Amino acid sequence: MIVSVMSSLYEMEKDNIRERTEMGRIVYVMQGGKLGRPKNSTESDHKFLNKPKSQEILKYLNKGKFSQREIAKICKCSPKTVRKVRGKL
Repeated sequence: MIVSVMSSLYEMEKDNIRERTEMGRIVYVMQGGKLGRPKNSTESDHKFLNKPKSQEILKYLNKGKFSQREIAKICKCSPKTVRKVRGKL
């Protein structure tokens, strides 16, 4: 009996927390706030391309005989980083 009472109290408190959190989010968005992960980077292309890792990737891209995956393995970075550097050229 005590366990069932404690369980129902727990469920009620959990619902209250969820409701308060949702209301807080709604108020935040109504006041101009944005939820979620920020989009894009604020870093300039010049600053990105001058990083040591980008310079190393550029060295291999300019040779022209390596694939993106090979360059990623050599430079110990992700293929997406190699594509990003290639796209900034």
